[in-house]
Amino acid sequence: MSVKDVLLPLLSYSNATTTEGIEKCAFIGAYLKVRVTAAAIESDALPAPGPFARAFELDAREPSSSHENLMSTQNAEQVLQRFGSAARGCDLAFDLSLIRATAEDAEALLVHLARVKDLTLLPIKAHNGQQEALAKSLIFKSGRPVLIFDERLSGELSDSFDHVSIAWDHSAQAARAVADALPFLKLARTIRILTMSEDNKLASSSGDGLAKHLAIHGI
Repeated sequence: MSVKDVLLPLLSYSNATTTEGIEKCAFIGAYLKVRVTAAAIESDALPAPGPFARAFELDAREPSSSHENLMSTQNAEQVLQRFGSAARGCDLAFDLSLIRATAEDAEALLVHLARVKDLTLLPIKAHNGQQEALAKSLIFKSGRPVLIFDERLSGELSDSFDHVSIAWDHSAQAARAVADALPFLKLARTIRILTMSEDNKLASSSGDGLAKHLAIHGI
């Protein structure tokens, strides 16, 4: 497997993806020489009203929801513009997608998009329930690998993958993660395999087996 086609979900409301996080994603995409589809969700604060909704709607809700929708639209357009500028600056191939959806539908739409990508790149915010839910959905429902980093650390992170650590417990999940990460492992200069087991002999032999497997791949 090679990584060629990457999804980048961008938050628009209420806490938009930061410029630093957007630029880091562009740099990573350029390093990997991939094509990135940046998808911003333009949120509907409330579901579309039915024919009788007005009869039960409080007057105070409409201005509030309209304001939230407007802010979401403006933020979505801004984050896409910022990514486009960053991508052009580092000669990255990219597509921009503006998707209108309710908060309830947004996760399912992004999971749907992720299933036909090689990888999802996801800058995250600490203690953000919306992004935590999105990350879990992408990890457990998309069937594709997800690369996550903290937006706050964007300036400190390398754009390359020179040094990689593998948390290895010989489980099916760890095996899948290593298989998905092979394109990154082939780019690395140093790789450390970290093992832990109640049976020290099993941990050691399992780590040795993984090292031999990677060597066959030229790693």
